[in-house]
Amino acid sequence: MGFRALKTKTTINLALLLLLAMFSIDLVTMVTAQRNLILAEVSKGRAVSSLLASYIGEHSGIEDISSLSELGAKVGLAIGEAGASCLILLDHNKQRISFGDSRCTREDSIAGVAEKAISVGEECVQFIGSTFGFFWMQHEYLVIAVP
Repeated sequence: MGFRALKTKTTINLALLLLLAMFSIDLVTMVTAQRNLILAEVSKGRAVSSLLASYIGEHSGIEDISSLSELGAKVGLAIGEAGASCLILLDHNKQRISFGDSRCTREDSIAGVAEKAISVGEECVQFIGSTFGFFWMQHEYLVIAVP
């Protein structure tokens, strides 16, 4: 008995196995790329926050951050280059000062994360909101809070 052709059931099983393998490879590649892109965004956020911290540290003689007129222009440029949608600063009285192209959509949640970072005294990286991704629900916003 010679093997001239594969049987139909074996051919279908082989095709399904190859399809499943391709899907698994795509899924692993997408998750790995997503993780790397999120880490890149976190590092950009840390860079912007360190630049702003050094700028505010140099001008610490002023009691209220909102009185800095040139801060808005510099922050707007830094936010645009980093690709962030908005930035919220809290002054000594925990008054919110927002920067960005548009109003922050979840300003209360972002301010809550910032207050938590101030009370703990450490940087806080957190996701808020959810949106539908390609395969499942994904986080909508990345919040980086630095005291």
